[in-house]
Amino acid sequence: MKAELSLYSPAYVKGRVRYQGHEKLIGALTNDNVVLALLHHGSWILIGGVVRHVLGYPYTVIASRRNFAVMPEDEVRFWVKAHRLVEKFYTESLFYSDEPPKRILHWLKQRPAVLGVAFDVREYKQSHREYPITFAGQQIWMQVNPARIARLSDALIVPASIRYAVEDQVHRLEFYDAIDPKNFASDAAVTQAVFTALESGYMADYQQGFNDLLERFRVQRSPSARACFREIDG
Repeated sequence: MKAELSLYSPAYVKGRVRYQGHEKLIGALTNDNVVLALLHHGSWILIGGVVRHVLGYPYTVIASRRNFAVMPEDEVRFWVKAHRLVEKFYTESLFYSDEPPKRILHWLKQRPAVLGVAFDVREYKQSHREYPITFAGQQIWMQVNPARIARLSDALIVPASIRYAVEDQVHRLEFYDAIDPKNFASDAAVTQAVFTALESGYMADYQQGFNDLLERFRVQRSPSARACFREIDG
């Protein structure tokens, strides 16, 4: 993904991405806004390119810069540049997890609107409470703030995965069935449903993960610091 990021454009998306299941996203947007549930796997930034430039819906993502504090300088420079390129690519400003969350909820209440949120995130000095999730037959630990955002904004969640098919030299994107947070007893149960939906796509090309998800989230992080989205519930 890093090598091709500067190439991203509407023409690149239309020529290099093959997608299916988009009718599930379109159907979800008929009466609701959507949180697009992503993992850091494959060229995930291209998913938003399809939503914006092929399907024609407003799209942006929640990005993080808290981990800049512990990244090597060259990595920080890459991601600062990447955030600028992604804003231009999506034609919308990015949201950041260190900004007031009410801005995110306000934008998401527009219709139609699609907000991309990565579910596999840990941030420096942000010890959100984590819950056990079953993924690929193993237990991992995940925070549930993305599910909470969807619930509080009355949005549906549509999981989506993308992988690079070496044999065809194209990116293959799949949208999955919409998940309604109102049908679940807790945000942890919603998060489990998201990971269950994304498991087959992720494991089909596990090596395309940006991190080793199973290893990175194998151990629970103890809660201590105030969660950046805690005030949403107030």
